[in-house]
Amino acid sequence: MHPTAPTPTTPTPGAAPRGRKADTQARILDAAIALFGARGYGATSIAAIAERAGVSRAAIFWHFTDKGTLFEEAFRAMLVPFVDELKRTIENAAPRERIFELFDVYEDFVSTHRAKIESIVRWVFESGELRARLERPLLVLVDRFVRDLHGSLADVCDADEDASALAAALASALHGNLVLSLLDPSAERRAQRAAGLAAADGAHARQAGARMSEAAAAAVLAKSHAENFPVALRLLPRAQRGDLLAIYGFARLADDLGDEAPGDRLAALDALEAELERAFRGSATHPLLRRLAPVLRARALPRQPFLDLIEANRRDQRVQRYESFDALLGYCALSANPVGRLVLHVFGAESPARAALSDAICSALQVVEHCQDVAEDAARGRVYLPADDLARCGCGEAELVKAPASDALRAVVALQVERARALLARGEPLLAELRGSARLAVAGFA
Repeated sequence: MHPTAPTPTTPTPGAAPRGRKADTQARILDAAIALFGARGYGATSIAAIAERAGVSRAAIFWHFTDKGTLFEEAFRAMLVPFVDELKRTIENAAPRERIFELFDVYEDFVSTHRAKIESIVRWVFESGELRARLERPLLVLVDRFVRDLHGSLADVCDADEDASALAAALASALHGNLVLSLLDPSAERRAQRAAGLAAADGAHARQAGARMSEAAAAAVLAKSHAENFPVALRLLPRAQRGDLLAIYGFARLADDLGDEAPGDRLAALDALEAELERAFRGSATHPLLRRLAPVLRARALPRQPFLDLIEANRRDQRVQRYESFDALLGYCALSANPVGRLVLHVFGAESPARAALSDAICSALQVVEHCQDVAEDAARGRVYLPADDLARCGCGEAELVKAPASDALRAVVALQVERARALLARGEPLLAELRGSARLAVAGFA
């Protein structure tokens, strides 16, 4: 009998090869990352990757089976070092500094590897098949990060907080929710993921409601589960967290009255303004305003930002169209900028220069929110996209509620996104000026 020749087996994805095999696999991955990023998946051939890596096509197929597997492993290779660095940060930082240093590492990684991150964005939008292939390795990495983080948060949580829920919320805030939305941008899936984040945050939401002890107030705050603000709150010291929650509760209440109150909404907003005045005097009766009253006194918060939030919702009853981007920014000055200014006050970091930087960030985020909610706003009879941009791009209002979005609507939205990016760049120096909890609070909004 002749001995049977050994049959090569394809390595398990993610397994660590050794020696020369490891070097070959690393060269293949480096070549794949470079070419996929530069050309995209469809235009990148195995032959081109082999030539760049200095290996044969057979060597690539021995290591990765097929082009799709190579693509998946290249994606993982880009993210694993980041997750490893986050883990080292968690392990090496002092307990009370872990969260702050985690955000610093995240910010540094994004800044340093911006080109690679842009490559990921290009990859994931190429086809539904690619998005499906990438979702599995991403979920594995997110799950690993949450487990690593959970073990390090028990000694920084308050007695009534759940470290596992905080770990899940922080992971979502850092990268999970963002990248998952890139993998599947459909509105239905975004809603499902928001619901998943709400479930992960459930213990915290229930605790916040119990501390407020009023069902009505808890119901208003519970609506915040799909937004980033409550996640940032849970990363702050308890006193500041409670003060910001009271401010956010007021903003949420004003929005609810402007969007959903039955009957005369202007009258409801007038009543809210009267209740605000009572809160400043210490005689409020509404549970949310009663919670806000001691914060107004302790932080010496000014009236005007709260009045502006009410006025923004009055404007929503009277103004349904904005002629230009400048006109829209005038609305943002009432609807978004006041919250940023109040955050600065809570941390004792207010100044005219910082307020201007905060305004730029808050306006940018409001513009982005309008871009996300085009169809929902149009169904309410409101169009926040500037009328002159709609006309210039040939986009009629009927297109705002149609799916999929037309090329004309995409062009209008792209224009607003570029303007928002410029505003964020204008406000970016604010983060460098702030330290500790103040920086984290502002980063949580952004």
